Amino acid sequence: MLETDDRPGDPAAPVERFVVDQTWGRHGSITSRTLADVTFGRGQTILVEREGRHRQSIQQRRLIRQQHVA
Repeated sequence: MLETDDRPGDPAAPVERFVVDQTWGRHGSITSRTLADVTFGRGQTILVEREGRHRQSIQQRRLIRQQHVA
């Protein structure tokens, strides 16, 4: 990652920080994968793991609702 904070007064520093964050940082999208994740082949693995956690969460919520109804 670029060290843009080391150059006080540099007008390009905020722009560089924005570009680095947008390119390599996580975003609030549905997939929430970084460009690095996709570039280095981790994208699909992340999606599969996330889907597993999502399904597990749904099952837990169903069990909790069933306990409250019973």
